[in-house]
Amino acid sequence: GYLNFEPLLTPALGTLDGNTQVGREEITLKLACRTAEDMRVSEDLAFIGVSFEKYQPAYSFKLSEGGGEKTIYAQFKSVTGAISEPISFEITYITEGPVISQFSLTEGQVIHRPLVVTAGTSAALGMESLEFYGDNLLLHSADGTVFSYIWDVRNNANGIHRAKILARDRAGNV
Repeated sequence: GYLNFEPLLTPALGTLDGNTQVGREEITLKLACRTAEDMRVSEDLAFIGVSFEKYQPAYSFKLSEGGGEKTIYAQFKSVTGAISEPISFEITYITEGPVISQFSLTEGQVIHRPLVVTAGTSAALGMESLEFYGDNLLLHSADGTVFSYIWDVRNNANGIHRAKILARDRAGNV
């Protein structure tokens, strides 16, 4: 016999960039279902308060507040009204920024000549950059998790100067 509905073929869900760890609430999902006319996406398996909308292969979705493991569900509807079983996708929302594990300068350190400033960092989402500031002026930046810079203080006026290292992960968290 003939089908009295249009089946929903190959439903799939993931992130557009393929990452399963994210550092931002707003993500772009990649949805697929060859015969879908409409879709709905939620972190709630019951889809309470979530209506079907026109199918989009790339969909902007806002994660719920708070970091941790999140499950995103999607459901598709065909032109004849057939509704797919919910499919799910696990994603980890990381809200912690990078960690500076080592910085070679200490509070109150007296410096009279050039010295090598080093720093080491880590981040769950990977490191984007490290920036070294002297008196709030950017002196040097580097990509990655390790930093090394020769700081020549001989041109600075005598007195108290502040130095700091700023670490930024791939999500832009500091």
